[in-house]
Amino acid sequence: MAKAFDSGAMRVKEILKGYLENIRKTVCPEERADLLLYPFAGAAPDGFKFSQAGKMEEAMASKEGWVVLLIILIIITTLAHFSDKWLNRKTFKFYIDLLEKRLAQLDGE
Repeated sequence: MAKAFDSGAMRVKEILKGYLENIRKTVCPEERADLLLYPFAGAAPDGFKFSQAGKMEEAMASKEGWVVLLIILIIITTLAHFSDKWLNRKTFKFYIDLLEKRLAQLDGE
């Protein structure tokens, strides 16, 4: 979990390290938590559709219904996870690189 820190009593290098740590501590658990949510998000439309049509028992009794659900879950979970990682990298890479560059400059001084 990202932590709050008092920047008044810290040096610049410690503040930059804190920012970098906060970004990493926020993005990693978010990606892991999403892996638990994606299967539910993938299955919800089919479950809702079948329950509204009154065919939930039929769909769950048929082998084809389970195969389709499994394929949907695998595809949606995989695509959503990799798009999540890509979007996080696209969003935060510039800031992470900038913070690492500034920290390297401060180490060189």
